Amino acid sequence: MYGMEYHIKAIDIDDAKDVFLLAKDRLLDVSDWNTLSGNTEYKIALTNNKGQKVHRDARVFDKLQISTSNSSGISSDMWVQISQIQYDYFPDIDNECISMLLEMTFSPSGNGIDITEHTAVETILIKRNKEEVTAHCNGGNELPNIDDEVPDVHINTDAELHPVLSIPNVQLQNLLRGLISVDEYTPM
Repeated sequence: MYGMEYHIKAIDIDDAKDVFLLAKDRLLDVSDWNTLSGNTEYKIALTNNKGQKVHRDARVFDKLQISTSNSSGISSDMWVQISQIQYDYFPDIDNECISMLLEMTFSPSGNGIDITEHTAVETILIKRNKEEVTAHCNGGNELPNIDDEVPDVHINTDAELHPVLSIPNVQLQNLLRGLISVDEYTPM
């Protein structure tokens, strides 16, 4: 299934808040995602909307350049746009989250995919609910349409790559783990 997550339970709420703040920083530091995911087959670089590499926290309308090369040395680039970054805090239930909405896009040169109303989207979400901190990634294209007869008609459990980031599920799981991992905590 496209949706995947990793979570830990901190010792107390103060520690969970610290883990969440660290995870939030890691989510926005897209240039460090290569290290967090442990990948060697592709590189993710943060660029501005013109495709120029930048070394700062991610912003809305920035792009991710995902470069891969096969065993023959032929390389290709995919482009993903950050369409939304949203932070929410709910003090009455001691819950906070930050999410990044990603969608397939064209390269800054204008080459690449045609943008349509059915462009693939996915969301990476970091959430703290009391002492528990969760990193989650879902493929937005798995949501049902109004006229679908069953709610999971669009879910593809055979997919090896996520629909937008197009990275293997193992690396995506490593990225989610890397966003919230802190050595002194044991995962749930």
